Amino acid sequence: MKKYSRSIVITYSILSAGVIFILTPLLSNVFLLGIVSFILGLSLGIGQPLSISITINSLPKERVGEGLGLRLSINKLTQVLMPVLLGGVSAVGGMASVFYISGLLIMSASLNKKKK
Repeated sequence: MKKYSRSIVITYSILSAGVIFILTPLLSNVFLLGIVSFILGLSLGIGQPLSISITINSLPKERVGEGLGLRLSINKLTQVLMPVLLGGVSAVGGMASVFYISGLLIMSASLNKKKK
């Protein structure tokens, strides 16, 4: 964190998680899957505390509770909707398609579209 900004660390952790999701169906070695799963856990685990920190720091003090509540609401909504949607994708396109679509969705979240 001292060398890179929070947003850079979050961007690369999300990007690496997306790449790992896309690579997962291509691996058949259990040892490699274990290593990739460990790296995936690190990538996904880095983003959450940093995104909470960015949310807290970017909002006015009187709106932090609302911002964190909105973030949590969207998080819980995706935890309900994504398994339902990806279950339908799996029925149509197979299990590998779930990993490909999840990876692409996660990687798209790493795109920073700020206009200055």
